[in-house]
Amino acid sequence: MTIDYQETTKDLQTRIDIHQRYGSRDIDQWMLDLLKLERGMQILDVGCGSGKQLLAFHEYLQGEAQITGGDVNRELLDQATERNAAAGNPWEIEE
Repeated sequence: MTIDYQETTKDLQTRIDIHQRYGSRDIDQWMLDLLKLERGMQILDVGCGSGKQLLAFHEYLQGEAQITGGDVNRELLDQATERNAAAGNPWEIEE
């Protein structure tokens, strides 16, 4: 059986909004605790979407990491690029 499904940008944003509105846990803090990140690390976020976690990594490590994000969805990468620019371009974006 083959499943050919790629979440659309709208679907992803709807899912994120629902979690933020109704979720009882801070998924970003849970992720940061789970990953045990350290300053000086090289981080690759495959499927970075709009760059939300890239910003979380950058802030958590106080800018002391080499962070790269990539995604196959051009629309989401554009959002990640905008988020990156607003933060002063601290990470790399790859398509």
